[in-house]
Amino acid sequence: MRRRGVAVFVLTATCALSCWGPSGGGTVSGRPSGGGASTGGGPVSGGGGPIASGERLPVPGWPELKTGRFPGVLHGSGPLWTEGEHEAYRAALPDRAPVVIRHGINLHAGRHGYPERLALIEADFDRFADELPMLTVEFVRSVDGQNEGLDPGVANGEYDRRLFPLADMLARLERPCFLRVGAEVNGDWSGYTPRSYLEAYRRIHRIVSQRAPQVIFMWNCKLTLTPLRPWQDFYPGDDLVDWWSIDLFSDDLRVPALRRDVDAFLAEARRRGKPVFIPECGPTQMDMNAAATWSGWFAPFFALLVGDDNIKGFTYSNRDFATKHQGLSHWGDMRIDRSALLPRYRQALDHPAFIHGPAPYEPRGGPAPARPSGSRSGSR
Repeated sequence: MRRRGVAVFVLTATCALSCWGPSGGGTVSGRPSGGGASTGGGPVSGGGGPIASGERLPVPGWPELKTGRFPGVLHGSGPLWTEGEHEAYRAALPDRAPVVIRHGINLHAGRHGYPERLALIEADFDRFADELPMLTVEFVRSVDGQNEGLDPGVANGEYDRRLFPLADMLARLERPCFLRVGAEVNGDWSGYTPRSYLEAYRRIHRIVSQRAPQVIFMWNCKLTLTPLRPWQDFYPGDDLVDWWSIDLFSDDLRVPALRRDVDAFLAEARRRGKPVFIPECGPTQMDMNAAATWSGWFAPFFALLVGDDNIKGFTYSNRDFATKHQGLSHWGDMRIDRSALLPRYRQALDHPAFIHGPAPYEPRGGPAPARPSGSRSGSR
């Protein structure tokens, strides 16, 4: 991997001691390059040179967000499922506000019904208009406790009646938006199959890009849990994917064999010229008040973010899984705003590589491209 620039790694003694090193000691250093020579689209390098200590990076505009060609790392949080969790995260970081907010929807009717869910998401994104939206769209249903992928139905048009209003909602936001098409799509728990997922992705891409041209398409896989299918079988192609993304939890950065998989993925993204986002992340099944959790997960995580200039964003999973997610209650309460580690987290985000909010509707760099003539912004 490539470092962000020498200036990025100049840390204050306080931050170096309390944020980055094992058990609170040490400094950040870049790992040996995993990218190698670029044989594809080339590495995504940020314009503007090294990041100077004390300099606050501006929120990129749509052209830079689309390609990932900007310096720094977008800071965000999510998911915006439970009332109050995102608000508490923002309140705990008043001078380091998140600039990306993550939400999600399932094309299969949810508890409140699809139209109601879509309206709620639009209202939430409007409430946090100073953050860039990220929406995960899934297409699964639960059958006897197991996910069944609905990708064949999406691929043949059965869910167009839900995709059209989804695309129109994204267009009405009138600001850049990340769209993650499926989550951890190569995991057996997702329920997708390669051929039908690829066809579904292409259909979603065609419908959404025609009606909401400011959308940035993100592809997401999982590398380090079993059972897994090869992620390459689920890849739609460089022409249909703007950003690559992976989710990183406790073991992903602590177990050497798993970390090698992460590094190989990052190297391949760099070779293809694709920026990387980490949409779901946090120290699952770890004590959020223990120093060992900082040295065992947070320190290597932040070192990874500032040590690889092709990682361009993350949204921390600030959620109480113990009481708010029946299927993942064993993950525990990962809310950093309730953690004794919050002061270290704040200091880590003081690193000049991180891009914080607020983000205006038309961030620095120019507005999103004009909507094509003939497209509709209202509901179908």
